[in-house]
Amino acid sequence: MNHNRLARLLPALLLVLLAACGQASRISVESQPAAAVWDGEELLGQTPLALPPANRDRQLILRRPGYRDATLDVPAGNPGALAATLEPLGGYTLVCTSQPGGASVFLDGELAGQTPITLHDLDRETVEVTFQLQNHEQASRSVSFAENPRQEVAVVLANLTEQYYLQQLSRAPEEVHPYCDLAHHYVLQNEFQKAVEVFTRGVDLLVDKPGTGNAGRLWAEIDNVTIKQYNYGGVPEVLAARLALLKGLEDMLERHGDKAPVNLYIAQINLLDTLDRRQRAQELFEKAWKRHPNERQLQQVAKQRRLHIP
Repeated sequence: MNHNRLARLLPALLLVLLAACGQASRISVESQPAAAVWDGEELLGQTPLALPPANRDRQLILRRPGYRDATLDVPAGNPGALAATLEPLGGYTLVCTSQPGGASVFLDGELAGQTPITLHDLDRETVEVTFQLQNHEQASRSVSFAENPRQEVAVVLANLTEQYYLQQLSRAPEEVHPYCDLAHHYVLQNEFQKAVEVFTRGVDLLVDKPGTGNAGRLWAEIDNVTIKQYNYGGVPEVLAARLALLKGLEDMLERHGDKAPVNLYIAQINLLDTLDRRQRAQELFEKAWKRHPNERQLQQVAKQRRLHIP
């Protein structure tokens, strides 16, 4: 009886022993950095990887983007642990971009090109990269390839003209000219939302302090965007500027309500008519006429824009 039971258990015990032996005899493949392991055209996995022992000599290829392939010769049987170190392909790679583009890129003091640019085959593990663009602040970054052979550097270069006008505005926040100069700069840079924000602050000043001098210049600067008095771009840019201004003027009219000056209405009426939104221009004109009846400027707008006076 006991002999029969032992006979039945032997196959199971044998399978357990074989599995244990197989587990113990697996080949360990490691690499620095981690890489895909190929046997000919067959992908075996990624390091660290455990493989069953081979019954023949074979050659494994370790691959990783940006690195040279590494080769491991695996003899038949159980070689134990195998390891490889992959070398960067063609040295290090540095990708440089800037906003705005076209900045000169200097690598350790040597001119390398203009942004956007990708520099290949760099042989230094640490470099100093400097970005220079006329009328913009210089920016420098220290870059190390210790962790990754490919690095990307993106910088935003501060505009010196913008900084100057911002300083002027901070020194004279109750004068109109700094608002006009800064908004004009933003329009030329196609930063239309920033321009509208500055126009809004200027209009707020005129509403809060109606006697502020040179108010006409601010209204003229706003109208210049509507009629494209100066060159700040092609058709797409002009439309984008007008739509940004349209939303901004609408918000100003709603916020100031009964205190909205007649020039604010006129600016929006002119813009609506320029955008061929005649019905809305007429409706806003009638609203402005109700709040500013017999206003001479509104009469002139009605004549120029062929609007009906109620």
